Amino acid sequence: MTLTILPTLVAADKVCDGNTYEINACLKSQMQIYDTKLNDVQNHDIKNFKKYRDNICYDISSTYKGGTYQAIKYGNCVISLDKWYLQQLKP
Repeated sequence: MTLTILPTLVAADKVCDGNTYEINACLKSQMQIYDTKLNDVQNHDIKNFKKYRDNICYDISSTYKGGTYQAIKYGNCVISLDKWYLQQLKP
C-alpha cells in the first residue's frame, strides 16, 4: 500500500495547497512576486544573492530528484530565502 501525502505549504503570505499542479502554480506565482521585489532593491548585489540562493535550493531539493516534490521543495526554498533576504534589508 502506498500512502501519498500532498503537502500544504505556507509560501510567502499565501497558503499553497491542492494537487501538485496547483501547488506548483501557486509557488511560481509567489516566486514571481518576490523576484520582482528583489529586482526593485537598490544598492545590493541581488544577482549574486540569487545565484547563491539557487545553489542552496537546488542542493536541498535534489534529494527528491525526478519527482514533483523536487519542484515544490525548490520553490518553497526560493520563496523562504527571498523573504528572509528582504527582511534583512529592513532598517
